[in-house]
Amino acid sequence: MTREQGAPDTAAQRQQAAAALQAGDAVAACELAEAAMRAAARPGSARCCALLTPARAVAERLAGVVFEQSGSAVASLALALDAAAQIPEWSQPYMPPPLRLLRLRDWTALAPNVLVSRAGHLLDDYVGYPPSELWRHDVPAFPGFAAAAGHIVVCEHESKSVRIAGPVFYLNASPNYAAWMMGDLPRLALLRETADAQIVLHGAVQAFHRDALALAGIDASRIREVPADTRIDFAHLYYATSTYMHHAPNADALNWLRQTLRRKLGERNREKPLYLARRHYAASRPLLNEEAVIGLFARRGFRAIDPERHAVAEQLAMAAVAPMLAAPYGAALANALFAPPGAAALVIATKQQPEFARLLSGAGIAFAHVVAAPVKLREGRNVSESFGYEADLVALERALDLPAFKPAA
Repeated sequence: MTREQGAPDTAAQRQQAAAALQAGDAVAACELAEAAMRAAARPGSARCCALLTPARAVAERLAGVVFEQSGSAVASLALALDAAAQIPEWSQPYMPPPLRLLRLRDWTALAPNVLVSRAGHLLDDYVGYPPSELWRHDVPAFPGFAAAAGHIVVCEHESKSVRIAGPVFYLNASPNYAAWMMGDLPRLALLRETADAQIVLHGAVQAFHRDALALAGIDASRIREVPADTRIDFAHLYYATSTYMHHAPNADALNWLRQTLRRKLGERNREKPLYLARRHYAASRPLLNEEAVIGLFARRGFRAIDPERHAVAEQLAMAAVAPMLAAPYGAALANALFAPPGAAALVIATKQQPEFARLLSGAGIAFAHVVAAPVKLREGRNVSESFGYEADLVALERALDLPAFKPAA
């Protein structure tokens, strides 16, 4: 059983369930989760699992280690823009998550990237945040209802189930393009450690997942797709922990992906700089003066594209020959990973989270950023749905005057 659309959005009941777990009352916490499911017309059952970090799974011999490598601090490649508002965290070094491959016996994927052992431990690893924290972040595909005191309550519904004898290499199909490119696809850097293991791709698989895997050199015959609403019982599982955690990507895994895909794309002459537009995203952090921004970049020799209107291979091929890239904060910035050596990037910051600053730094790409001004548009579920943004055109002009953005002679 697994939940199809995530736990109900019932913040008060989640907090009550967390308080019950903190007090040691798992039964009450599960009852609160089941009441919330009934209220949302999605009746089901709830179970309480003990949370298990990957490191503790190894220490307690609940998992074997095939490969493990801790990263070192990554220096920021932020370019200073004097007399302009800047986000301090974007210019600071960061620590990447470790690169780790586990061997697991008799584990179950209740939902994409939600793994539970036969003894009832839930692996505290996911893309972006561990499940012990993720339940607070309104992720529709995540079935965790509340967590506290080393335990988590998971919502479940009747669903299909399959058993795979293995050995298999597990890969989560994140629905978000940037999360896939930073936290899932780079895990394939450890596929070499698994010999001929089949790849199980778990989730709502889209064209961009298949296209990226093909570019990474993975033959379709090696991949078994399993829908998000299907539980998977594994006899022998290889699990690479997320390469993206707490807004920090693993630079080694990113650079493996960068080199692998750039080899597939081939070497070509550099073309025009690219502006990755966001003009078709009116519901989430729209750039209200984007047409003026596009005009400014056009006068500086940039070509504007709408990434969502191009297949992944086309997007990456364009990024691979762009000496400079610019974009508002958003998933399309993940394409900057494949820019050529010596490229520079300019980010219009409509969010303050540092993941793209860190992706660029980890890939060796110098970048500048201009902070956009928020404009309240409506009362949405979150900041991204509530605000639009105005880019500072004068600051953008000044950023483009930095030496990194001067065309090569």
